[in-house]
Amino acid sequence: MSLKKIVVIISTLSVLLMGCSTQSISKDKAVVIPISEEIQEEPKPESSIPSEPTTNNLTVKSTDKQSSVNSEPNQTKAPVAQPTKKPQKSGDQVLGATDPNVSEVPDWFNIEAPSTYSVHPKKNLIIKWNGSSPNFFLYIRDMSNVEMKSIFSAYVGNVNSYTIPANLLTEGHKYGISLYATSGTNRSDPNYKQLSSSNMEQVLYGRSVTIHTLTPPVVTSPQNASELPKADVILKWVKTGWVDNRNLPIVRYKIEVADSTDNNPIFYEETSEDSVKIEGSILISGHSYSVKVTALIQPYIYEETAITDNTKSTIITFKVK
Repeated sequence: MSLKKIVVIISTLSVLLMGCSTQSISKDKAVVIPISEEIQEEPKPESSIPSEPTTNNLTVKSTDKQSSVNSEPNQTKAPVAQPTKKPQKSGDQVLGATDPNVSEVPDWFNIEAPSTYSVHPKKNLIIKWNGSSPNFFLYIRDMSNVEMKSIFSAYVGNVNSYTIPANLLTEGHKYGISLYATSGTNRSDPNYKQLSSSNMEQVLYGRSVTIHTLTPPVVTSPQNASELPKADVILKWVKTGWVDNRNLPIVRYKIEVADSTDNNPIFYEETSEDSVKIEGSILISGHSYSVKVTALIQPYIYEETAITDNTKSTIITFKVK
C-alpha cells in the first residue's frame, strides 16, 4: 500500500472520529478516498434554536425524546401556566365592597357594643365599632358548640355596625365576636393586611355574648287567687339558673307585696334564689294581697339595645282568711 493511501486512510479516520461524517467504517475494510478528491464535510443541520414565531409562520420541530413547544401553524402560542392562588377561607362572604377612598387599615379600633360578657335576648344582635378601614371582617363563632363552629364569617365593608339576624342565634348559647380591619377581601394578595380590634378579649375567642331571652317568672306557690290562713306564706317561683363567666347568677328577683284592701305596700325584697318568706305577722285576716315577682337582668350586663327586655314580671293575688 502506498504512502499516500495510508495518509488518506488516517485522515478519514480522524474525520470520522470527530463526528464530521455520518458514514460508518466496516470492520473488514477502511474507506479509501482518492488523493485527487477533496475531503468534503457533510452539510451542517440548520440551527436548532427556533427563530421568533410570527402569527403567520409558526413551525414545529421535534426530536426523538421531546417535542417542541411551538404550536401548529396559524395557532397562537399557549399561555404559560400561572401559580394557583390560595383560596379564601371557606364560608367567608363579601357583603360589603372595599372602600377605594381608604388606603390603610387603622392603627387601632374597638368594638363598642355589645358589652363583653353581656346577655342579649334572641333578637337581632347589633354589633358596633369605631374606626375606618378599606374593609372590616366580622367573624362570630358558637362557643357552646364543641367544635366552636362559626355562624357568621363575612367582609361587611367600611361600616361601623352590622346586624346579625336572630335566626342565626340559638337560645342559651354563648358566642365569641371577633372583628378585623382589612385592606381588602383577597387573602391571597401579597399586600393583604388585617388588624384585630384592640379589645383584650379579642386575643382569645372574641367578645363574649350569651343569648338569654327573659320571660315572666312562673310562680309555683301559692296558687293565684287562693285563700290562705293567717300564717307565714312561702312564695316560690322557677328561677332561670343562668350564670355569668364567674359562675354567678345573672337574674335577680324583686318581690313586691301590697295590701290591696288598704292600697298599701307591705313587703319588698330582692334575691337570686327561688323563694322568699312573707311573715304572717304583717298579714291581716280578711284582706286581699297582690304579689309582683319581677325577674331582672342588671343593665350593666344586659345589652343596651335590648334594655326594654331586661325585666319581666308576674302578678298573683291571694286572700287571708
